[in-house]
Amino acid sequence: TILLLIFTAVSSAFLDNVTTMLLLTGVAIEIAVSCNLNPLYLLIPLVLASTVGGTATLIGDPPNIMIGSYARLSFMDFVVALAALCGVGLLIMFVYTKLVWGKAYAKSQASIANVAEFTAELKEKYKIYDPALLAYGLIVLGFAIFLFLSHGYWHMEVSVAALMGAAVLLTIAMLTEKVNLIELIEKDIEWPTLMFFIFLFILVGAVESSGLLALVADWILDLSAGNFVMACGLILWVAAIMSAFVDNIPFTATMLPIVAYLSSVIPGSENTLWWALALGACFGGTGTIIGASANVVTMGIAESRGYRISFIGFMKTAFPFMII
Repeated sequence: TILLLIFTAVSSAFLDNVTTMLLLTGVAIEIAVSCNLNPLYLLIPLVLASTVGGTATLIGDPPNIMIGSYARLSFMDFVVALAALCGVGLLIMFVYTKLVWGKAYAKSQASIANVAEFTAELKEKYKIYDPALLAYGLIVLGFAIFLFLSHGYWHMEVSVAALMGAAVLLTIAMLTEKVNLIELIEKDIEWPTLMFFIFLFILVGAVESSGLLALVADWILDLSAGNFVMACGLILWVAAIMSAFVDNIPFTATMLPIVAYLSSVIPGSENTLWWALALGACFGGTGTIIGASANVVTMGIAESRGYRISFIGFMKTAFPFMII
């Protein structure tokens, strides 16, 4: 589990955490089922780890991309400021996972008589059926990550790097006839999850248009009264609590001009308030099932496989970790 958590966190730092969980959710479910473990006991810590890892870089989580673009912060600015703190968060995740799901893991481990034999069976059952496409994918992924790391030098938006990688890989797949677009659209796309996002953003857009998010932002500005510590703490905690119940993307968009103004008028703040907003918005998304897009996607895939968790059930385990 620790190795899987580390792999998820590191992958989420270089891929969007939604993409990471799209790739890993099916794998995690197969591993859990093979070990006689409830997949939710593995998926919940994994999706939390993906958010922790994604917070460390510019491209790991959508709020970070928004903050980086607005404040003209580079990929390495985020790494220097947040990576070490996210590493500490991952260590806390190890301990928290052991405390919450340790007994279930111990039972599943006891059910496997011969680990080496069991591993050999899994290798035989889950083979790589298209090594050529895998090679193409890894090469394109490496190229996209290179563009992410060097986008500041090329004066390129990170979205352009992602689109270039996706376009190249899709073109390769179509030219080699490895992808049937009709079948992809009909069967492989998670339409219920996409519809959920559409309706969620409509609802959040209505809340934003009503002025509620702007009211919260103005309240932070008035209450901080130019004090750096107060402003930092308010941005961090208000962003965390709001992002748990209102998707963190529109909340971050509302907070950007407020944080920019506070950074300009509070002496010594420099870029520090941006890191408070990034930590609050990203970590706050772990609190509930709707707080982050990765949560919705992961639990949607799990439900389609027959493993459902309620809003309260997710919150009981995820919200305490968010507070910690």
